[in-house]
Amino acid sequence: TWSGYCSQCYAAQKPTKQRSSAQSDEVDLPVISQTAPTSSATSPHRLSKATEQSSSPAGSLVNFGRMFSGAKKGTHKRSVSAGETESTAVRRLDLELAESSAMRQNLTLSDAAFLKTLKPTAAQDVAQQIKTFLWQFGELRDTSVERRASFVQTFYENMLNRIETQPIWDGAAADDQTKHKIIDGIVSTLMPQVYDQIFCTDPKEKAADAALHERILRLWWVDAACLEAPLAADNAEAMAAFAEAQNFLIVMDSKKTTQEKLQCICSCCKLLFKVMELSAGPNAKGADDLLPMIIYTVLRANPPFFHANVHFISAYSPPHQLHSGEGAYYYTNLYSALAFLENVRASQLRLSEEEYQARMSSSGGTDAVSTHLRNLRSTKDRLTRLQERQRRMQEDVAALSDAIEVLCASAVAVLPQE
Repeated sequence: TWSGYCSQCYAAQKPTKQRSSAQSDEVDLPVISQTAPTSSATSPHRLSKATEQSSSPAGSLVNFGRMFSGAKKGTHKRSVSAGETESTAVRRLDLELAESSAMRQNLTLSDAAFLKTLKPTAAQDVAQQIKTFLWQFGELRDTSVERRASFVQTFYENMLNRIETQPIWDGAAADDQTKHKIIDGIVSTLMPQVYDQIFCTDPKEKAADAALHERILRLWWVDAACLEAPLAADNAEAMAAFAEAQNFLIVMDSKKTTQEKLQCICSCCKLLFKVMELSAGPNAKGADDLLPMIIYTVLRANPPFFHANVHFISAYSPPHQLHSGEGAYYYTNLYSALAFLENVRASQLRLSEEEYQARMSSSGGTDAVSTHLRNLRSTKDRLTRLQERQRRMQEDVAALSDAIEVLCASAVAVLPQE
């Protein structure tokens, strides 16, 4: 029973065998206190199993974690607090592995819709590259905004290079449009995972947003005529479209990917073209009037974190999103609107310097606050109406789905039996 030893000799030599087994194991073992009991004889066996699993593709968690932690094999020891037993330390290690495994599994599940559109080998490559990125990006949490943005852009470039050169991607992306669609899918998968780490985290960004918000409040007196923006206040249909355009700029802050934010900008600008057509009719100038209309829309909506959202799109969009297409055109106009509001001067509003300063002074502060409160109430009402429309739409979709199921079931029921 005791390998030829008496009970006392067997008990004396057992810890030595455990230490020898632990030192030869690939997994970095916790440092165990000298006072810890030796009753947990199964811990080396449990850790050995984890090591064996790490050598296979399905169980590479331990090696994967070491790859991105920067620790060399055998050099990183997990310390055990005073009074912690070996069995407690092993359970803690198992919990760490389980939590990491759960994180990776959740990532895979959230990627499922996009990955299903790719070949299995390409989907596996994308999933692995995203997981690798997330591990590495976690180490940049305390670095500058520029460093994190550069790291993300480098990842986009590397993924595009893999798509163009790696054999596993042969036939999966035959043209630039398909490649860009794949990159867009990767961005949509990646951004929600790191959004809280990259959006408006720098104190300077927050200060810039607060300053812009205050400046827009002080510009409460600017109307469409000051900007030569074609908006007919007496046209109910035009004003309804104008209110909806403001909604898109407000909702933009709730989106977590660059594509979604750009889509909000596109929807806003398309509505503004409709507003101009309804307001000016055949006299509408189209593109020439778009910038003043965007400026006025931003003034009336005062969107939350507007400065941060505009710069987020610039920093984290893949290049093709901002270099061509309607999204790039509309974004350029919105960026110009931001620059105008940050630096507007009296001459740009056809005012004398004295009149401009008088209007910007605090004497109009009460009116500015009242106007802003009215805008907030109006925005809240619009959002409530949008939520109600969305609820009704979801009910209609559910009803349609039920009707289709009934129709399919009745069609199957009338099929002749063979």
